[in-house]
Amino acid sequence: MGSTAPKVRALVAWAVVGGAAAGLLLLGRAPSADAQSSAEVQGVTDRGGELYQRWCAVCHATDGSGTAAGPPIDEVSIAYMDLTMRTGYMPLADPNRGVREREFTDGEREAALVYMVEEFDLTDEVEEPGPGDPRLGQESYVMHCAQCHGASGEGGVAGQDATVPRTRGVEPLLIAQSVRVGQFQMPAFSKEQISDQELADLVAFLEDRPSASPFGMADLTRVAAFAWAAVLTAVILTACWWISRPVRAPDADLPGDEQGAAQ
Repeated sequence: MGSTAPKVRALVAWAVVGGAAAGLLLLGRAPSADAQSSAEVQGVTDRGGELYQRWCAVCHATDGSGTAAGPPIDEVSIAYMDLTMRTGYMPLADPNRGVREREFTDGEREAALVYMVEEFDLTDEVEEPGPGDPRLGQESYVMHCAQCHGASGEGGVAGQDATVPRTRGVEPLLIAQSVRVGQFQMPAFSKEQISDQELADLVAFLEDRPSASPFGMADLTRVAAFAWAAVLTAVILTACWWISRPVRAPDADLPGDEQGAAQ
C-alpha cells in the first residue's frame, strides 16, 4: 500500500505535465484572431477579384482603366460602384446588347467592392442617413425630386425617354447614394445643395408616406396615359357589347310543343 501511493501520484503528475504540454502545442499551432481576420479578408478579396475579372473586366479592363465598351472605374467613388451593382445595372452579360444574365448577390457585391477598393483605391463612401422629419422632407422632395420621380414617388418616364425609378420602398442607403453621386441621367447633389439633415428629412418623407398611386401604377406621361385610357375604353366597350348582345330564342318545333299542338 505504502509503495503504491507514490507511484499513483507520479503518474498523475506526469499526466498533468503531458496535458499542459499538449495544450501549449495546440495554442502555438492555433491561428490568432488577427491571423484569422486577415485570412477572411484575403478570401473575400480573392473572391471579389474572380468576380471582377469574369464579369467586369470585359468592359472596364483588368486595371479599371476602361475600354471602348465601358468607362473607367478607377477614379469613381465607392458609393457609385456600390449603387450601380446594388440596383442591378451591372454586371452586363453582353455590353453590345445591354442584356443582364444575372445580378450579384449581396455577398458577391460586397466581395467585388472590397476588391475594387483594394485595387483601385476607391473613396468617398456614403453613410446611412440619420433620423429626419418627414414634413421637412416633403419640401425637399417637391423642390428637387418630384419633377422627374413624380408627385407620388412611383417613378415613370422623364425627358428623352429616360426611365425614372420609383423612390418609395427603397432602402435609405440607396436614396442617399443616388442623391450624392447621381446615376446615369440623374444629377448628383452636393451638401451645399442638399445638406445631410435635408437628406435625412427626404428619406424620412419617402419612408413615412405610403404609395398614393392607384394599383401601384407609376406617374404616366401623356402618351402612356392616353394608351392606358384607350385600353380601358376598349375593355369597357367589349364588356358592354357582351352584356347587350341579342340572345337566341329557343326553337319552336320541340317535341313537347308538337304534342301540345296535336292535342
